[in-house]
Amino acid sequence: MPKWRLGFQPNNSKYALREAANRHLPEEWASREKLGFPVPVKQWLEDEPFYKKVRETFEQDWVKEFFDQDAILDILDKTYRKERNDRRKVWTIYTFLVWMRFRIMWRIQTKKSSKPNRF
Repeated sequence: MPKWRLGFQPNNSKYALREAANRHLPEEWASREKLGFPVPVKQWLEDEPFYKKVRETFEQDWVKEFFDQDAILDILDKTYRKERNDRRKVWTIYTFLVWMRFRIMWRIQTKKSSKPNRF
């Protein structure tokens, strides 16, 4: 069976989706270039409550096990003050730390409930 029959075509990774969209959307929408899912990190980091939340995470003691805490706080503060443009670094560090916090809390809960540890 040809690949296009399964929904695949060379140079068109969204063939089946586009064919379905053509039935319900204007042609220019269904055939336009693929777009990513942009995360508005710049706007979030310019928002003081979000900046404070990120800073609070960066300041936690356990963060020192993974990063030079003074360095990441400096990057965050300078990005917030628009002295640097390191929002991708800030976002990457922040998402890692949120994930680690979740993982650490999950492990603590797992040990308390005496269920087998799956991490």
